Amino acid sequence: MDKIWYSQLCASLNKYIMDKFHLETVSGYGVEAIAKTGGNILNTVYTNWGFTHGQGLLEAKLKINNDYVLLIQIQGNRYEHGIEWICERNCSHSEFWNRTQSLDLIFELSFLQFSEAETASFPSVCVNEPITARKKKGEVEKRIY
Repeated sequence: MDKIWYSQLCASLNKYIMDKFHLETVSGYGVEAIAKTGGNILNTVYTNWGFTHGQGLLEAKLKINNDYVLLIQIQGNRYEHGIEWICERNCSHSEFWNRTQSLDLIFELSFLQFSEAETASFPSVCVNEPITARKKKGEVEKRIY
């Protein structure tokens, strides 16, 4: 039953993105497949759903360039956002992190915060956007993402 619910939630997300932002959506692509899509920069949102450690997961990725994607992920009661490197480089996690901090594009997007002293700002679509979400047993609940 949970699989059907998350599948329907992903389909609703795809429809919302297409209707509101007029962007193409592609479901089911992993990061390796996204890396191989030569174009589709800033005009395609890659959505996916599944389960990790027994908890449902819903995610959306936007390819910014051929090096990385922006990632928004909801798993259980947790919301996370970040970047995921898709380029083929043999770097450690800390090398990617240091390289990310020096990218002007990241700071222009105001999407990430690199220290506790900085305040992260979020795209307007992520702030106080009321979305009606159905619970598993058909109850309706208002959530603010």
